[in-house]
Amino acid sequence: MKYDYPQLDIARAIISGALDENNFDVSLVQAFLEGYSEQCSLEKECIIGSLKMLWFMESTWWINSSMDQQNSPPKRFVKEMLWLSENHKQLEFMLKDI
Repeated sequence: MKYDYPQLDIARAIISGALDENNFDVSLVQAFLEGYSEQCSLEKECIIGSLKMLWFMESTWWINSSMDQQNSPPKRFVKEMLWLSENHKQLEFMLKDI
């Protein structure tokens, strides 16, 4: 694709890099934030908004009646969307220290 939302790329990198099963490693989010900020300013609020946008944009692709039959990597994406749907209200709390 030639055009995409940078926020989706940010969220995709964060969720795929920091979520392992049900463990969201905030130290990896912090490391991403520090590295990304060397090139472009990025605030915690942008990360939270990006993760919510990712759920909004991708959940309809991965959460459906055949999601239990998915293989990797779609199976991974299903788990990420389910985790975001269960934890979107806690993202601000989870990321409060970064």
